Amino acid sequence: MTDSEKKQTPIRWKIIAIWLPLVSGIEIGYHQYFDGKDSTKQGMAFLVYLAVVGISLVIWWVFLSGASRKLKVQGGFGAIVVSLLFRCDGYNGDTMPIVKFRWSPKSTVVPTLVEDAHLDFSELQFTDYELLETDWPDYRGLGRNGVVTGIEFQKSWLNPKLQWKILIGEGWSSFTSVRNFCWTMEQLEKEEAVTAYDVQSGVVIWQRTFAERFDETFGGPGPRTTPVFDNGRLYTLGGTGLLNCLDAATGDSIWAINILKDNKVGNIEWGVTATPLLYQDLIITLPGGSNGNSLVAYDKLTGERRWSGGNSVASYSSPQISTVDGVEQILVHNGIGISAHSLENGEVLWDYPWTTASRVNVAQPVVYDGNKVIISSGYSVGTLCLDVTHKKGQWTAKEKWRSRRLKAKFNALISTGKYLYGLDEGILTCFDMDTGKRLWKGGRYGYGQMILVGDMLVVLSEKGEIVYVKATPNQHEELGKFQAIQGKTWQHPIIANGYLFVRNDQEAACFLISP
Repeated sequence: MTDSEKKQTPIRWKIIAIWLPLVSGIEIGYHQYFDGKDSTKQGMAFLVYLAVVGISLVIWWVFLSGASRKLKVQGGFGAIVVSLLFRCDGYNGDTMPIVKFRWSPKSTVVPTLVEDAHLDFSELQFTDYELLETDWPDYRGLGRNGVVTGIEFQKSWLNPKLQWKILIGEGWSSFTSVRNFCWTMEQLEKEEAVTAYDVQSGVVIWQRTFAERFDETFGGPGPRTTPVFDNGRLYTLGGTGLLNCLDAATGDSIWAINILKDNKVGNIEWGVTATPLLYQDLIITLPGGSNGNSLVAYDKLTGERRWSGGNSVASYSSPQISTVDGVEQILVHNGIGISAHSLENGEVLWDYPWTTASRVNVAQPVVYDGNKVIISSGYSVGTLCLDVTHKKGQWTAKEKWRSRRLKAKFNALISTGKYLYGLDEGILTCFDMDTGKRLWKGGRYGYGQMILVGDMLVVLSEKGEIVYVKATPNQHEELGKFQAIQGKTWQHPIIANGYLFVRNDQEAACFLISP
């Protein structure tokens, strides 16, 4: 043994052996007692915890470990090599990083050329086309309530035939489908694209691109809204605020306007997410301006500005038309609460404050029993039921009940009868809308989405599974499930004309469920 080996100082493990359990105990204690079981706070706290542990290990190894210089260099080199083995592929709905090996395959989108489509363009016309009950022309279907009509659940859906599966551009746009078309939006590098696919083959019929790109850390790049079909026209709204009116059959541009620039409004943190709303001859948008232009209507044929109203900042929910206490109106779950607007001129009829610390409201409102309006938010906030009345020209909104046992962060709610179904921080929950009491909770589906077919919930989980859950107040009851697509999935599934469509920011699939 050499003199240098005899004099080598032992590594001081005691320091780190005391420090790491202490930090870990603080992290566990925070989750247990202080974060209100808010998954976002838990995710952010865990990221802070990882950062503290990483920095602590570096400080200890370099300054306090007592290791020789040679060993420190070797250890540092080894840590760098190990870190290079992994990559972060974004974040899930809990803001937890999705870590994969660096050599894991990534999707590479290669758009199919329009010339490859087998359909004859001369036949692809929608002039005077009357929508079928089984079409899906809007965000969350007709009425924006996620209810599928014209078809009943069948046991064959538990193992449906895969019609096609394709790679697709990034973004969180869902599908719209009418006749033999399905449309969606996607990000192709520096260009935002609107793409029409053939329902039977998944082949691109047409694709129109725009020099637009929205990107942010947690959700990644790409458009967030869903195309809306109306009498041969397709209305799309990108992540940067570009509103387009296109020919639905060919993709030809009819008119375009950027709603943020037109209203002199900046974008919100996670991009424009509110799908525009059609009403008679209007296309209604949510730029979120504070000077009477929170909600803005344009002429759907020309793009000419028609009216504006409200001063609320935008959030991530879409405007919808609902009848409350006998009066048809536009409901908007915006950044500071819920607002009801006149269909005639956009003026605010009534509003009620309800928000999160970061002004993130996403779930669509639910109207129940004529004059009950239910809204829900994540981030430890919960669900609120309002009793809304209209007497002698005056609107009144009063709290009927509230509960923190259903926190719909960015997942849609489904109602049937007097029962409400939603994902409470990723776990399916059933509520009684009369009393605000939770009836059951079960099934961990993450931050996915769901639609309703008769008495069956069709859940598209955050992991890309299709899960069939009985819509019953008695208990959580799964009938079956299958893996539809791979990867983080936040889009809404749709069912149109016998097909089930799903997608995420990597791939899309179509299943034949009703031959």
